[in-house]
Amino acid sequence: MWLLRFPDVWRCALGRQEVGMAPDLPLMVVVDGTRHRLSPDETTVLGSGADAGIRVEVGPARWVRFRYAAGWRLYVLERGSRLEVDGVDVEPLGSSDVIGVEFAETGVVEAELSLGRHRLRLIVEIGDLAPPVRPGPRSPVLAAPPVPVRPPILVAPATPVTPAMPARRIRLGDVPLTIGRRGGGADVEVDGLDVALRHTVVRRGSSGVLVRDLNAGTGTFVDGRPVLHAPVSPGGCFLVGHHVFRVLGGDTIACENLATPPSLILSGLTIRHHRKEVPTLRDVSATLPSGGMLAIIGPSGLGKSTLCAGLLGEAVVEAGWAEVDGMPLGGAHRVNPALVSFVPQASSMLDELTVKQTMWHAARLRLAADATPAELAGSVRDVLERLHLHPFQDQTVSKLSGGQRRRLSVAVELLSDPLLLMLDEPTSGLDEGFDRMLMSDLAAVARDGCAVVIVTHTMAHLNESSAVLAIAASPAGENAPSGIGYLGPPEELLSRFSAVSAADVMDALREGRTAEMPVRLTAPRPVARSAATPALPRKGRTQPWQHVLAVSLRREFHRMWLRKKLLAGLALLGPLAAAAIATWTNDRGLVGSPDQPNPDLAMSIAVTAICLSLLAMALSLTSIVNDREVLRRESRWGVPDSAVVLSRAISRGVPALVQAVVATVVLSLGNELRQDTLTGLPAGVETGLVLAGLTWCSMCLGLLVSCLSATAEQAVGIMSGLSGGAVVLCGLVLPLGVSSGFEFVLGWASYLFPTRWAINALASSVDLPHAAIVHTDLMWSHDLTHLLAPLTVLFLMSALFCAVAPFALRKGRARPQR
Repeated sequence: MWLLRFPDVWRCALGRQEVGMAPDLPLMVVVDGTRHRLSPDETTVLGSGADAGIRVEVGPARWVRFRYAAGWRLYVLERGSRLEVDGVDVEPLGSSDVIGVEFAETGVVEAELSLGRHRLRLIVEIGDLAPPVRPGPRSPVLAAPPVPVRPPILVAPATPVTPAMPARRIRLGDVPLTIGRRGGGADVEVDGLDVALRHTVVRRGSSGVLVRDLNAGTGTFVDGRPVLHAPVSPGGCFLVGHHVFRVLGGDTIACENLATPPSLILSGLTIRHHRKEVPTLRDVSATLPSGGMLAIIGPSGLGKSTLCAGLLGEAVVEAGWAEVDGMPLGGAHRVNPALVSFVPQASSMLDELTVKQTMWHAARLRLAADATPAELAGSVRDVLERLHLHPFQDQTVSKLSGGQRRRLSVAVELLSDPLLLMLDEPTSGLDEGFDRMLMSDLAAVARDGCAVVIVTHTMAHLNESSAVLAIAASPAGENAPSGIGYLGPPEELLSRFSAVSAADVMDALREGRTAEMPVRLTAPRPVARSAATPALPRKGRTQPWQHVLAVSLRREFHRMWLRKKLLAGLALLGPLAAAAIATWTNDRGLVGSPDQPNPDLAMSIAVTAICLSLLAMALSLTSIVNDREVLRRESRWGVPDSAVVLSRAISRGVPALVQAVVATVVLSLGNELRQDTLTGLPAGVETGLVLAGLTWCSMCLGLLVSCLSATAEQAVGIMSGLSGGAVVLCGLVLPLGVSSGFEFVLGWASYLFPTRWAINALASSVDLPHAAIVHTDLMWSHDLTHLLAPLTVLFLMSALFCAVAPFALRKGRARPQR
């Protein structure tokens, strides 16, 4: 066989040295042992889609097209694919990104298609031949002479590809099958700590299979979405951990392991922020066919981070598509967070925890809920050693150097063994030495079989990357979307811009100048896969909710113990001082009568209620806002906001109740209490219930403020306003219990503050209008209804604050990216 170069395609001539063949020459294609005869009158598509003329079990929906036009030709439709003909790589020529082959005369050609983890062997027979079904040894006549092949521009350097294991075929019977981690007794056992011992149940359906997640692992994904249960049609697939299960028919599924390194394809991406109408990036394309590290560079503000946000589904993808190892990224798709990881630029770790505690908590949230402590410890140890952090495992995060913190941030993401790791400005603020060490570590991660995408504005050690994608400003102006300024190997970056230094390249990109690129990788959006499933009725989770709550609670109580001095001040000393002041300034205690009114009773109640309310709010005021970046990161792991809020409420609610107990004890010991209580309970218990309702409700209000605030300063400002309202509208400073006038408006506004309801309950309990010299209020009636009603409102307000807080947290997280 010999090869000729033509402008747009490679031509392969077999046998004789002339081009051309007799008209209407038939073509046979052998795939998986099946021979397909192709007609010259029709164009035939090979792929996994339902409309393909030659159906295969793996690969894109439309992978290859065969057509006859004065000779049989093969065109590769899916960008990023590679084609070998008789062991020789076939590449596009010139500026074209089309791979094609023209067959001449008769003979047999062996070809191999590959796209990421997908591999497909073909035998193409030209003419009326009867070759064996399985390929035998190549004839010397058909051996291709060595042809110099130009190195691909965006192929990772010498990364060994670990092919996917042959697919296991599993036949479904009348009894549902369980998929789970090896050693758990499941019907279908797979490897990986991201798979639970009993993870997913599969059974036959009327038109395919039905998949049900058991909510014990990291979720079951169908069409890029976690599901609780969903149908999967023939040709479709679902994902369990690092394993793809393809539905071959109504009663057969095939299990494949995800191969490493994975392919990464970005094609024609146009991305904008959720809150903007104009795209930030337009027509961005790049390919890592076999893993490696892609460095995205460019001046600040051109949308480098927006690209990552688009791939994560946190920005709007208006056009184009992206996928890793055949799984779609961005848009409505939510790839398993165990497979796609993101390391943000901001420090998103808790400073008071040690390195080992940080890793352990992340492992509990990212790996299967039923993983044993020994399994988790082994995973944590392996990752720490991999990134040279094992000597620092007992050191707190706050004492780590900048480079160590960045490596720890990467280590947290590597626990789940992701296919794709994205990092936003990981070397920002590091000196040259730490910059080089971190880039070297990331290059090692890429060599280990993970596709790495790094966003950076520094160019000191780009030689560690496999390829560089430079973002350039638009020549149309500042508000126009940015685009590709360069795409190619790092060693050619300066020469392509005719630049002497990295600063020259940045200036060129800032001015909108682009470099000459030998290959422009763009592609239209692929044809919709036949595996598309109908609208899924219920969205699943990527971790059991109860498990996430338990893990978060354990961490929060541990953090509070580490800050026990501050906690003691808020939960013990503060309420003790408030109750003591109320006692010392009131000689007669909490009693009085119409004949001998207590002039200081109202002041004692006001001091106690207002101080306890402010102290309880302080317990939770910064619990969310100070951890916002940590929670934003954990939400990408699938941690539900409701579990986050409830863990904060419980962990801060315990010291809030302690505040009420301390204040009640001091008031009971230092004051005379009214003994004829409305509830029939001891006076101290009745007072304690009211104070407990006040502190719990105030703590929940502080939690809501923390969720609403973008910064700690903003939270403090909101609390200051609420503190003023709590004092002025408590009911004892201004008369509020009137039925008309401006005071009537203030009365309705006062219902928003917990102090108003707590003072109403206390006033009803001690019969304040008859026991003290004070104005009247319609809500201070001395009866059981006016005591229980405020208590009920306090607990209902607490539930409302906690219910609204997750939505406030989610809204605050949706701020635009850079």
